[in-house]
Amino acid sequence: MSEASTLSEVDIPLISRGRLIGIFNAQSSSLDAFSPEQIELSRALADTIAIAIENARLFRQERLEKEKALREQGEARQIQRALLPEADPMIEGYAVSGMCRQLSAVGGDWYDYVRLRDGLWGIALGDVCGDRCTGALRHQPLRIGRPSSWCTLDHGRDSILFAGGLSRRRSRSQR
Repeated sequence: MSEASTLSEVDIPLISRGRLIGIFNAQSSSLDAFSPEQIELSRALADTIAIAIENARLFRQERLEKEKALREQGEARQIQRALLPEADPMIEGYAVSGMCRQLSAVGGDWYDYVRLRDGLWGIALGDVCGDRCTGALRHQPLRIGRPSSWCTLDHGRDSILFAGGLSRRRSRSQR
């Protein structure tokens, strides 16, 4: 917007990536104040300003995306921790200890203990596909599934949880 005392004015478009992002405006109270050299210099300055504005916009966008990714990563880490067992089960005759250490901030590996029938225990191991919260939540139905739906194979003296597990061998006196 021109001042009342303006007798000369130059408006130069600020263009970035083929689109108008602003106007560089120079005003003077003198008549014919801008020489062709000054106008050319103003165009160069306007180009530099357009680049700086675009860089600031890209930097802001990158910063917001990074903050969002870090926030989602933190949420996924909390969900992952909450889905792992709080404590190892006490199983007579066994010392059971489990831990899950991820190489990256959030990983998809998980485990859980499952109490089966007849004093048997299963250990579920898995690797969640997906990223961030979606992947971490995807295995939740497996964790809360009914133990009766887990498959055990009976082979004489040993009972084995399908997909890997821990079962206490029955001695001959227990059969």
